[in-house]
Amino acid sequence: MKQTYSIEQSINYCKLITKNHYENFTVASRLLPRRYRNAFYVIYAFCRWSDDLGDETESPEKALKLLNDWEKQLEEMFRRIETPKMPHSGFKKRIINRPENDRQFLDDKAFKKPEMESSQQLFHPILIALESIVRQFELPRQPFFDLLVAFRSDQQKQTFRSLTELEQYCRFSANPVGRILLFLILKTPTESQLQYSDHICTALQWTNFWQDVRRDREKMRDYLPCDIQQQYNSFQDQIKMLVKRTKEEFECGRPLLKTLNGRFRFEISLFLEGGMAVLEKIEKIKYQTDKMRPILNRNDKIRIFLRCLKNWIFNR
Repeated sequence: MKQTYSIEQSINYCKLITKNHYENFTVASRLLPRRYRNAFYVIYAFCRWSDDLGDETESPEKALKLLNDWEKQLEEMFRRIETPKMPHSGFKKRIINRPENDRQFLDDKAFKKPEMESSQQLFHPILIALESIVRQFELPRQPFFDLLVAFRSDQQKQTFRSLTELEQYCRFSANPVGRILLFLILKTPTESQLQYSDHICTALQWTNFWQDVRRDREKMRDYLPCDIQQQYNSFQDQIKMLVKRTKEEFECGRPLLKTLNGRFRFEISLFLEGGMAVLEKIEKIKYQTDKMRPILNRNDKIRIFLRCLKNWIFNR
């Protein structure tokens, strides 16, 4: 029988996943209280792992099977949460035989694919950690399942007719993440806050698409809308137009910052400004993302951090 892990170990595993992946934004800064910082790590790890099940698998058929199995575990997790007096899947204290180094988690073959035991016990550390976070913050279930809709769609749909169609895709692939974070930090966000969040998350997803054109095409995926490709003959002109539209989408979501207080406003501004910085990088390389992938280096992220910190301190 497989050994389950403690909640603390499972959260550390999620933290390691977060720290070992490049992103355009800081997932959780040191300014966040620890319980919220850990929650950000867990949510990111769930999203990253779910996405990798679809992207890092040898065939669409295998990816769909893994995603379906993963969804069954997620459903079982929520069943446990919604059933009165059902205990948590993970131990509350550290187990005796923990790995000498938490990084061993990342190489553990037992975690390379989601599995269900006949006992329905959760064994994957991400879900053990997620169960703890969902219980603690009373997070809704639907956004988590919406994300899996998008990851399954990736196995069957490789092109998009228009930016509007791509925006609908982001309703499942990106917007649920922002909604989860708002429910986490606000508990009962308003409809306008959710809409602002959707704009920011859609813009972040678009930014990733324009940044990763070459890598996506190697995977036989093309997120550049067909109507834009038909309207503009030059690839650079296509990206130039899409960068402009993405900046507008970010600005549509910017009013969200004024509705947030304290450190949460600072954290969300890091996401937005990180995305805007990547768009500026794309402009600097003359929109040639089919030839090179612009990324934010450590100095770029420090500048973004300081700018957001200054705006937060002076309430701008």
